[in-house]
Amino acid sequence: YIGLLPNSLSTGMSALFYAFQKAEYPAAIATIATICKAVFGVAALAGGFGVVGLAAVSILTNFVTLGVMLYAGRDLLRVGRGEQANPFRPEPALMRTMVGEGWPLMLNHFLATIFFQIDIVLIQTFHGDTMVGQYGVAYKWVAALNVIPAFFTMALLPVMSRLAHEDRPALKRYYTLAIKLLVG
Repeated sequence: YIGLLPNSLSTGMSALFYAFQKAEYPAAIATIATICKAVFGVAALAGGFGVVGLAAVSILTNFVTLGVMLYAGRDLLRVGRGEQANPFRPEPALMRTMVGEGWPLMLNHFLATIFFQIDIVLIQTFHGDTMVGQYGVAYKWVAALNVIPAFFTMALLPVMSRLAHEDRPALKRYYTLAIKLLVG
């Protein structure tokens, strides 16, 4: 529970970065934090610290991630002070349009969340606990490998959207480089 507060605040900071089209920051920070959690978690287990060591690694990583997010986003937090303040004024008409446009994506995310890992329930029913454990170990490795492309594509989306409007040749270069990095 100690790690929940900094994790929740980091999630809020990520949303702030996305709101100002700076998705590359939370993507890079989350990727590094995930790698650190995995490496230090393995070290804690290898050092014989068990679950307590894993918890300590998670808590420490959450606090460090929050600190980095706050430092990197300090300019975004300046609301109402001086010339560099971020003017935030909600626009109800724009919000209604966004909700209308985003409805299919919200529904898709909702269904994906509900049915996430339904396969565990099915494996448990038909094959038992041992098979669920083996499947879980293999799944964790695949999920860990998928972290990098997921954050990479989330960071690229705002940049590529902007380039699609402003500079088509640059968009093509970014797209080609992104495909090379993701495939290679």
